[in-house]
Amino acid sequence: PTKAEFFEQFQAASPTQTSWKLSPSELAPFKKQGFVATTSERLAARSFVEVYDRALVDGMPVIVTVDSILHAWQRSFQQLAAFAYTDYLHPTLGKLLAGMLRTLRTAPAFKVHSSTLSASSSFYASAAVKDVDAYLSTALALLESVEPGKPSADAVKTNYFDNLDKAGV
Repeated sequence: PTKAEFFEQFQAASPTQTSWKLSPSELAPFKKQGFVATTSERLAARSFVEVYDRALVDGMPVIVTVDSILHAWQRSFQQLAAFAYTDYLHPTLGKLLAGMLRTLRTAPAFKVHSSTLSASSSFYASAAVKDVDAYLSTALALLESVEPGKPSADAVKTNYFDNLDKAGV
């Protein structure tokens, strides 16, 4: 593999480009097996698109792999799920919980006919209403505490389309 046409170019260090040069510990398995997987910090990136962009700008050969395509596909589904959550699920669930809580709190008092329920049954029914209030209040509070730390749907969409543009899609 070290006799390949562009190997010397690959191993050349350039101050203006990414250092693609293999270290001695990476070069030994490369010579023996014809490939090497590295966890080198100098090649670390947040996405396949970033690595492809660096390689393309540096004039290196680019091979698009199935795992990078699947990664991009998974990211697009993840971002679509974020759209669904921020644009639809979160607001709808918030309205639903707030409406249920409002209805529970403004409903006429729980009327119990003494002939149909015993005193202990009336106590349990009252406790159940209090429990439902607590459950709905907790769910609404948790839902409202989630949103502020999350990016807006517009920011997620902008990031998604910027990444597509960078990838040349």
